[in-house]
Amino acid sequence: MVSPARFPLQRLLNEAVQNDTVQSPPSSAVTPPPAERASATGFLGKTSLRFRMRLINAIFVGGIVVVIVIMHQALQVQIEATNELVRLSEAEQYAEDADRLHDALRGDLYAALLAPRQNATKAEERMRTWQLEVNRFRDDLEHQSRLVLPSNIENDVNETRRRAEEFLVRTEDLMGAAANDGAQLLTLLPGFEAQFAELETTFDGLNTLLSEEMGAARSRAALARDRANRSILLAAAVIIVGTMLLAWTITRSIGRSVRDVSAVARALASGELHVRYTQEASHEVGEIGSALNAMANSLQQTLQQMRADATRDRFNKQVADAFETADSETDIGAVAARAMAAISAHPMELLLAESSQSELRRCAEHPTAGAPGCTVRTSAKCVAVRRGSSVTFADGNALNACPYLRQRASAAVSAVCVPLSFMGKSLGVLHATSSVEEPLDEVNTAELETLAQHVGTRLGTVTAFERTQRQALTDSMTGLPNRRALELEAAAHIKRGRDFALIIADLDHFKRLNDTYGHHTGDRALRVFGDALRACLRSGDCAARWGGEEFVVALLDANTVQALDWVQRVRARLVSECAKNEIEPFTSSFGIAASSMSPGLPALLRIADAALYVSKTGGRDRATVGTPDMALEGDDRPHPRSDETLKTLAL
Repeated sequence: MVSPARFPLQRLLNEAVQNDTVQSPPSSAVTPPPAERASATGFLGKTSLRFRMRLINAIFVGGIVVVIVIMHQALQVQIEATNELVRLSEAEQYAEDADRLHDALRGDLYAALLAPRQNATKAEERMRTWQLEVNRFRDDLEHQSRLVLPSNIENDVNETRRRAEEFLVRTEDLMGAAANDGAQLLTLLPGFEAQFAELETTFDGLNTLLSEEMGAARSRAALARDRANRSILLAAAVIIVGTMLLAWTITRSIGRSVRDVSAVARALASGELHVRYTQEASHEVGEIGSALNAMANSLQQTLQQMRADATRDRFNKQVADAFETADSETDIGAVAARAMAAISAHPMELLLAESSQSELRRCAEHPTAGAPGCTVRTSAKCVAVRRGSSVTFADGNALNACPYLRQRASAAVSAVCVPLSFMGKSLGVLHATSSVEEPLDEVNTAELETLAQHVGTRLGTVTAFERTQRQALTDSMTGLPNRRALELEAAAHIKRGRDFALIIADLDHFKRLNDTYGHHTGDRALRVFGDALRACLRSGDCAARWGGEEFVVALLDANTVQALDWVQRVRARLVSECAKNEIEPFTSSFGIAASSMSPGLPALLRIADAALYVSKTGGRDRATVGTPDMALEGDDRPHPRSDETLKTLAL
């Protein structure tokens, strides 16, 4: 089993339920947790984790694209330099070929000039060979002219091509002359040689220029290759470092967000339910923080509810324990007054009534703040009693307020009225007032309802118990206490040392009354005699039906003389009761004893019973006072004297 001490939040909940000792500090007085002290996370801190991961991917892909673009550009530069080198190489090749061809054309011209003229076939073959060389020469010049060359070479190439064309034209003229007139050809040779030498010089210069340009082009190609390599390396390094830095920044922002929400979670787990996630972010971590805040709010509400329930349960238990010792309405009022003081320092009062139509009377009030002084007369006129539930009035002057609040002489008040009931029967109302500005809160109202419930339950229980006791100690025929009730009353007088006179009365000829007029008349006679006894009783006296037609009376603080006087009043009252109830008149015999005659109730009963026997045997309808020696049992008991003798002695 895991100990709650390892989980502060569980311990906090347990303590709230068991002892209600945990107090949550107010939000304004709480030192914010690390998550609340963290600096602003900036733009990245407000973006979602998905966006940040996509940003890392985008930066990585963008870096690759940039490297590819740089590589492409560097490769284009290198390709351009290589193409230039190729073109220069082709131009040089065409220039060398043309230089060789123009030498070959010169040799063909001299061969044609020195060859025998009679061999026509060879002459034609030489002409075909010459023509092929001319065409090839022209083709080389044409290819060379189509090459894209640097501007500083293009003029020299064009100039060389122009001179080569002129040389070809001169060569064609000379070849024609060599075929027709060799003597004329000799005169043209010096000019041809000069033109040939000039063209050869031009070709040499062009070849030299092309060679130099090719060297420069090779250098440029190497430089472009080096630059491309450096650019690629530099771009890759920049992209890698930049991507790493940005990825670190994004990862750090993610870590900060996670740490913030983790700090809140740890604080909540440790029982600091006032801590909240305060970063304004709509990303996933922010959603977790919002969920934690919602959970903390729910836990706080639950804890507050548990604390309120624990307070209410503790108050409920204390009130219940206090009412267990209350055995009367007075005790109940005293406990209710102490409970009022424990609830609040506002005026309160407990109003009780026997029934809904009975007048309400104050049973208890606040021991220090006093009673509000409600003027409602009966339970039926109380709004709370009529509704059968608690009623709260925020302002006694409001339109829908209780009319008895508007009748107050003091300033406007707020009020809470809680009806009291037991098993559906209205018993009264618990009434409390306070100022309009500071009305009773929900906790006080709940405690008032708890108090009203316990008052109603205890009052109903005590009343029911007293009623049951009265029924158990009351004779159902006459309504007088029964034998057990009188025994308890007399025993209490003896225990307290109070003097009293004990009288036993027995209806005369009761059996004849039943036989003559029926048992219904006999029952009426018992009730009439009980009414006569009850009418003559004083406060503190007790009359009980002992059994059958016998009755016993205990007159407090009375002697035998006073008892004889009381018997005479009963006899006179019996006559009037018989007449009032239209019943056949009957009489009763009495036996009297005084508590001073014997310390025990059984002995007093024997004395009174012996005196009653004397009254019966002496003619009935009379009273006889016994003597202490009548307490003896059996043959030792003396013969009692009549009441007339005792009256004379008493006087």
